[in-house]
Amino acid sequence: MDDTTKTDQPEVKIPEIDEEDPQFLAEQAAKQAAASAAAASKRQISQDKQDERETWHKLVVKVITWRDGLFEGGLIKDSDKITAKEWSTYSKGVIKINTSAKAEKIKANLDEIKQRIKQHGGFEADVPN
Repeated sequence: MDDTTKTDQPEVKIPEIDEEDPQFLAEQAAKQAAASAAAASKRQISQDKQDERETWHKLVVKVITWRDGLFEGGLIKDSDKITAKEWSTYSKGVIKINTSAKAEKIKANLDEIKQRIKQHGGFEADVPN
């Protein structure tokens, strides 16, 4: 044998996998369960984010509708009016989103929107002045 092909490294033997071995099957099942759980978690997070965006969108539409007086003359249900919690959520969301405008300008804009909604009767009685 030629000395150039000989190595000092020991030969590595890869163990044979017995696909019928209960331990091997249990490990594979555990890996598959973990992968499924991770995928389910990602889907749930994605669904939660989608639900948040949809809720925000509906709230913005509701505020704009009342701001512009589009409910006037129509049949208005109590559920159509803006609650204190919804107004708080909207106000905080607008402040969070508007990073370029100054806080005073955003607050003034929110106050103007609030007054216009009040003029159109769009708030429930629990909304503070």
